[in-house]
Amino acid sequence: MEGLKVGSFNCTGVSYFKLKTVLDTHKLDILSVQETWLQKSTVQLDIPGYLVYEERRATTKRGGVAVLVKKGIKIRKYVGNEYAQGLGI
Repeated sequence: MEGLKVGSFNCTGVSYFKLKTVLDTHKLDILSVQETWLQKSTVQLDIPGYLVYEERRATTKRGGVAVLVKKGIKIRKYVGNEYAQGLGI
């Protein structure tokens, strides 16, 4: 796909405000997020206009990764674990 804007963000604890600020400021199509610090029992990330692929660590409070993809971008393949993720676009 041509002309994608992709970013990466080590957020040290994710929040809706942090994600929305980065996405609105940089007009990203895809955002890779590290260190979400979300526990398995907490609510799923829901960012309007984006699909969220995420993996959380089962054993600690810290860690976790997420990839936010603007709706309309076709994902052919997704692989992930609590340390890393990959998308086939």
